[in-house]
Amino acid sequence: PPLLILDEAFDGLDEASRDALAAALADEAPTIVQVAHRLEDVEAVAPTKAVVLRGDGSAAVGDWDAVRGEALAVLEREGDAVKTAPPPRPDPKSVGRGARKSWGRRRGAFDGEPSREVVRFDGVSVDYGGRRVFPGGLSFSLRAGEWIAVTGPNGCGKSTLVDLITGDNVLGFRQNLTLFGRRKGSGESIWDVKRQIGLLFPRSHEDYLAYADPSGGRGLGRSGAGASSRDVVLSGFYDSVGLYDAPAPGHAAVADAWVDRLGIGDLVSDEPGSFGRLSLGQQKLALLARALVKSPRLLVLDEPTHALSRMSRGRFLSALAAVRDEPDVAVLYVTHRRDEIAALAVDRV
Repeated sequence: PPLLILDEAFDGLDEASRDALAAALADEAPTIVQVAHRLEDVEAVAPTKAVVLRGDGSAAVGDWDAVRGEALAVLEREGDAVKTAPPPRPDPKSVGRGARKSWGRRRGAFDGEPSREVVRFDGVSVDYGGRRVFPGGLSFSLRAGEWIAVTGPNGCGKSTLVDLITGDNVLGFRQNLTLFGRRKGSGESIWDVKRQIGLLFPRSHEDYLAYADPSGGRGLGRSGAGASSRDVVLSGFYDSVGLYDAPAPGHAAVADAWVDRLGIGDLVSDEPGSFGRLSLGQQKLALLARALVKSPRLLVLDEPTHALSRMSRGRFLSALAAVRDEPDVAVLYVTHRRDEIAALAVDRV
């Protein structure tokens, strides 16, 4: 095409894929308009001109060599996720830990004393049309309170691993796979499994934008005018996209406690349609609270900072640090970013 528009095209790619994309763009040499948050992404396409948005409504416009210094300064002012300190937290007694346990998790098939082992893979390997994922057999375990980062090149099986755990890949029933102390396929339903898991995917916000937008033609929130950010958080108790009835007694207090712990009280509102008016980074924070309100035994975060600016990434990682106080929550963090792995100080990679 004569004009190619790239919106965060390099985000979420491993190094080899980034290099391949940059080489392909150089070979084609169309007119390119690129939107990016990272200097290395901008320079991967050898820009000739740039528009640097300062964040105050003004912009620097000119040849790239002339405005590069300002672009670097703007990005540096946003801060670095690795250097961001966790937010202050309220007194743990005010959070209502007992209330969270009482009103949060519904175990179903997992009633009884919970296993400290949350996930176990023993030689797991799956086939897709003759292509084998984890050809050598993947074996690992994840225990309550542990944080594991999952990384690797595009196409290596990161999404498959997540889908096997969440139940979105039916091939898990053929594998030596144990979830929450129970062999996969031993009588539990997919919803029994999902009740134990808090999820945040790269495009989770899009489901809620369709739900929140009156033109989307879907369940438009309790008010009929679009989902409030508070309803999005509360929907985590029901594993639903949106809230279709008044929350159960106690749920609001638990949700408010998590909102306070994550330091996002400025983002959560009862105002109809308020979720759709948040920025992408702010929506991800509200969805993090949604994933946590039911006190999941496993928190799965799949590229949660995809397409976020440095400042938004920093705030997300700072909020996530509050989960370190939860000894019963295991975290599976999927990312390509080495700086995030270092910032989170995960137990294993």
